[in-house]
Amino acid sequence: MVGEDRYTKPQTFADCIGNELPLGWEEAYDPQIGPYYINHVNQVTQLEDPRLEWLSVQEAMLRDYLHTAQEALEELQTLTFMRIMDEMTAEG
Repeated sequence: MVGEDRYTKPQTFADCIGNELPLGWEEAYDPQIGPYYINHVNQVTQLEDPRLEWLSVQEAMLRDYLHTAQEALEELQTLTFMRIMDEMTAEG
C-alpha cells in the first residue's frame, strides 16, 4: 500500500493522512467569516476545524493509554520488589 495513490477519500478522521478531511467534509471560504467547514453527511456547517476535535480525541486516548501503562509499570515494580524481598528473606 505504501506509495500507492489514493483514489477515494478516507472514511473517518482516523483514516486521514496529513491534513485531509474525511468523506463528507469540505473546507470552504467566505470573505466575511473566513474558512468554515461543511459536513455534507449531517448537513451542517461549523467554524471550528473538525480536525481539531479529532486531535483532542487522539490526545485523550493517548493520555488514557499512558496512564494505564504507568499503572501497570508501577504494579510490576511493586511485584518485583516483593519477590526480591521474599528471596532475600528466604536466603537469610
